[in-house]
Order: sequence, then structure tokens, then C-alpha cells
Amino acid sequence: DTAKYGIIFDIPSAMDGSAVVSKVSVTNTHQAVTVKSAGRYGIAFACCSFRTTDMLDTCAIRTESGFTTYAVFNSCTFPGQPFNTVISEGTGKLSFMNCKFTSWRSLAFNMENGTLSATANSFFSTNSVGTLGATAVGVFCNNHITENNLIEGTAFITKSENEYSDVSIDGAWLATSDAIPYVADRIYYAS
Repeated sequence: DTAKYGIIFDIPSAMDGSAVVSKVSVTNTHQAVTVKSAGRYGIAFACCSFRTTDMLDTCAIRTESGFTTYAVFNSCTFPGQPFNTVISEGTGKLSFMNCKFTSWRSLAFNMENGTLSATANSFFSTNSVGTLGATAVGVFCNNHITENNLIEGTAFITKSENEYSDVSIDGAWLATSDAIPYVADRIYYAS
């Protein structure tokens, strides 16, 4: 409570094992979780709550450039009103499953780099869900996202398995039997 940083992970890349965090509540911080490095096998969070202050440049989750592995968030909540809920600067993979994003001032996801997977989450804000930089890619599947929420960048949006919209898909990311980016049929393989 009232700290600049809630939890900082700086696990050496050679370290075996995986950090597991469950039922932790971090409140009223500038950055709730900062991941500098997550070891060889990454970090898993379950049933946690990360609340920031409502000041400028706050974020609930931030990964730095040294983050190259995995961070998985399952059934976590992100209450409050951070400036950005998640900021990703590393090349690692972020996964959010069954999480609840209540409000944010700018973006829920500011993916400057890395890979994002968001499945069965709820987003409750009138602001944009996210923006994905040139070297980032995201997959959004079975999420509660309203039409007013925008996702900018290379994103795959699907309402069911293997059915992706082609609104913001960059052909370099896909392999199909049809031409890209003007694909009207289902897209089955994405890498």
C-alpha cells in the first residue's frame, strides 16, 4: 500500500523452476508488478488483485526489456483506474485468462513488444482496450469487449476457435490457403 513498486521480479534467466503467486492483493501503488526478468520458465499469477493509484504513468503490470519468457494471469482482477493496465516492453509472452479489467485512463494493454493472449476476460471501460506496436502481436478470444473499445495494431480477434476477423491482420503473421489480407474465409493457422 502506497509504495512506488508493489512487487519486482528479477529472476535470472538460467534459474530453473517457475514463480507462482496466488491470492495476493497489491493496492495503491504506482506499479503493482514489475517484471525485469522471469527466469527460464516464467511466472504464474492466480486469483490476485492489482490496484494502482490514478496518477499519470501508473500501470498494474509492467514488463521490461529483459523479460523474454512467460507471465500468465488467471482469474486476476485489475480494479482502480491506472493510466495503462499493462505495459509490455519485453519480447516475452503475456497470457490473461478469465481476468477482470475494471477501468483504465488510457489503455488496458500498451504492447510495445512481445506477444499477448487474452481469453475469456471482461473489459469494463469506455477507453481503448489496447494498442500493439510494430513488433507486438495479440490474440483476443472469447472476451467481453464492447464495440466502442478499439484494438490497434496486429491483433487477431475471434469469437470462437479458428474464426478470426481480418480487420487488423498483417499478412506476415498468417498462413492460409487464400490471399492475405483480403481473406473472407476462416483462418486456421497463425504463428
